[in-house]
Amino acid sequence: MKTTVYLSNHRVQIAVGEAKKSKIKIQNLVQFDLREGSLINGVITSEDGLKHQLEKAWESHGISKKISLVIDSTQIAAKLMTIPKMNKKKTLETVRKELSSIENPEKYVYDYRVCGMDKKSGMATVLGAAVQESMLKSYLDVFAAMGVEVESVDIALNAQLKAFDRIQSLKNETFIFSKLDAEILISTLFVQGAYKYLNRTRIFAEHGTDGIATEVGNTTSSMIQFLATEQKGEKIKSIYLGGFPEEDRRILTAPLKDLGLQVGQSFPLTGFDMPDQKEFLNFIFPIGAFLSKKGQDIDFAQKIRAREDNKTSSKVYPGVFAAAGALVLCIAVSAVLFAMNTVNKSKISEMDAYIEDSKNEADYTNAKNLDLELANKQTGKEQFAVVKQVLESYPQANSRVEKMVRNSAGTTVSITVDRYDSSTGMYEFVAMAPKVTSIYDFINRLKKSELFADLKYSGYNYTEETRQYDIHISTYLSENAGK
Repeated sequence: MKTTVYLSNHRVQIAVGEAKKSKIKIQNLVQFDLREGSLINGVITSEDGLKHQLEKAWESHGISKKISLVIDSTQIAAKLMTIPKMNKKKTLETVRKELSSIENPEKYVYDYRVCGMDKKSGMATVLGAAVQESMLKSYLDVFAAMGVEVESVDIALNAQLKAFDRIQSLKNETFIFSKLDAEILISTLFVQGAYKYLNRTRIFAEHGTDGIATEVGNTTSSMIQFLATEQKGEKIKSIYLGGFPEEDRRILTAPLKDLGLQVGQSFPLTGFDMPDQKEFLNFIFPIGAFLSKKGQDIDFAQKIRAREDNKTSSKVYPGVFAAAGALVLCIAVSAVLFAMNTVNKSKISEMDAYIEDSKNEADYTNAKNLDLELANKQTGKEQFAVVKQVLESYPQANSRVEKMVRNSAGTTVSITVDRYDSSTGMYEFVAMAPKVTSIYDFINRLKKSELFADLKYSGYNYTEETRQYDIHISTYLSENAGK
């Protein structure tokens, strides 16, 4: 029997069941609310307060002392990327580089899941993720204080992607899944069954009012607009709703249909056996956590344990080996010194006579001067070669390139350059704008500028605090860029 737990700002969702190769059997679903302020944006504000609430729930519901945890926060960095097939170590290094634009990357723990593989091209589709180590430890500490073992830690995005990937009827469908988690609306776009884009926004309207329809409609409309600019000819067919009370569903049906969407009610739950199939979308995050494969999935608990084991071994073993080594060394050195002392006494007088000879002293001084002169000339030669190589290298990310990029951005798009590698011409930057269409127009202008030989960019993200869309662009400057 397996128990999965999803923690959000205001709610805890728990699924209990069995995970088999061909079927996930969910036997029980539990949900209860947390006091406001216990978690804010996935960050635990009071470990003692959260622990006290969870302990009461664990006791009243008879929840297992061994769980798999799912967490969510805007502070979790996640990105779908296409990279060459590599071993685990090199893949993880690539994920780190792809997510290097986060602030203080050294404070994060990284992991990934291979979502798909193109055998013909040898390219892998990977969902990479990064979570602050301090955030992860705070969760593990709370459950450890309760006597609960956290076997694994996954993120909400990965959990829902795994759950939808199991639904055969959605494999080739283009749709939106909108999950209301208290006041946070998490909307995910799937194009022909594959994850494309996620939007997270706060809902301010009261439940059961026209304001709900307006806010959800605006978010949905922006995703339709995004797809229209991103992939011409592809249209969103359906929208599926999770976590909405019935009063909201009744109000949402008409305006969503006006946007040309079919409000999906249900679909065949391939490989899922549940007490109530209507609860699948409401509990999709803890249900998706049942689909993890050990050693092949995102598991931040394992990453944290590996870090702590490395720290422990680095403290214990060097001390043990140092003590044993010192003892052996002392015995060996004593024996060697005794033998050498006898031999060296006879040579000392000969060496003194040679060193004190005036002719030998003059030859030594002259040799040192020649060595110094040769070293200076060699250094100058190397510096000249480096400068020549830099001048001859291309492309050049100079003021001309920067000016052309900013001209393409105009006044509606802001640019932040992350990295430039002169040896390869790699040029990475982030573009931000209040409208998705502004970024789309900016990318079109960049393509026409012929600055870049290979223009690649990730899916759009929306940040609620800044009310801005952003996109990470990774590209290579063309051969003559900046000249």
